[in-house]
Amino acid sequence: MVTESYMDIPIPVIGKVKVSIIKTTYLAKNLRKTIDSFAGDGFFFRWIVGIVSNTTGEIVDITSRQAWEYNTDDQEYWAIPFMDEDSDDESEENEDQNDGNRSLSYSISFNEENGADDGENLTSVTRSGGDKIENIHGFRVRKWTTTVSRGNDRIVIDEWAIKALPLLRLADSLNREIELARGTPDSLLNLLRFGSGFSNNETLLGVPGLDSLIEVSGINSISGEVIKGDVSFFEDGKSKAGFGSEVVEIYAETFDSSFYTIPEGYERIENE
Repeated sequence: MVTESYMDIPIPVIGKVKVSIIKTTYLAKNLRKTIDSFAGDGFFFRWIVGIVSNTTGEIVDITSRQAWEYNTDDQEYWAIPFMDEDSDDESEENEDQNDGNRSLSYSISFNEENGADDGENLTSVTRSGGDKIENIHGFRVRKWTTTVSRGNDRIVIDEWAIKALPLLRLADSLNREIELARGTPDSLLNLLRFGSGFSNNETLLGVPGLDSLIEVSGINSISGEVIKGDVSFFEDGKSKAGFGSEVVEIYAETFDSSFYTIPEGYERIENE
């Protein structure tokens, strides 16, 4: 499965910088291999890429309870902890602390305005669309637009959903087994489920109370699998930041266990 994600990040003095990540994910029973390629525009991104590698990856084997990361540019790899060794209490505490950090930092100003953080001051939530069939990467989808407003500030979420995509359900099931084995909390897995979209994820958007507001407003959930989503943050009518993700391709292929190993010629290092 190949996905492409991006973030438009506002940086003081420099302005907005767009960073894209193309993630290729290979999944089999008890095995996962990912390849992340970074791309972007502007001098700032090129400067960052000059410091760090722009193609990295990870291999996880839950049968042997081993995990590795690797760098394709330097042809190096290193072992990483299979799972967090913290206690359950510490893990839950860390999860709570991290919930507020998963959204774009710009969304914080949206939900903290006037000291409100419970969603009661959200002016409105509306959803439109779903009436036309579009074609994205060969998928027949319907587009939905959800708008969250308060005063002059808005979050606009565009999402494209396909009626059913069995391969995506299978991929999510295999990925879920791996994450559960590594100790990822079930609540977090529900938030990050493949095909779940953005508009029903108040934690990711950084808008507490959004889920309840959508429910009381009588807005139905988007049916099917969301394969593309764009989120834009506006202040006083001006675009300030955004992020998005889409499934570019997904397919099944013959299983080869050697594919889920570090390539020959890579040097093992100790990476602290």
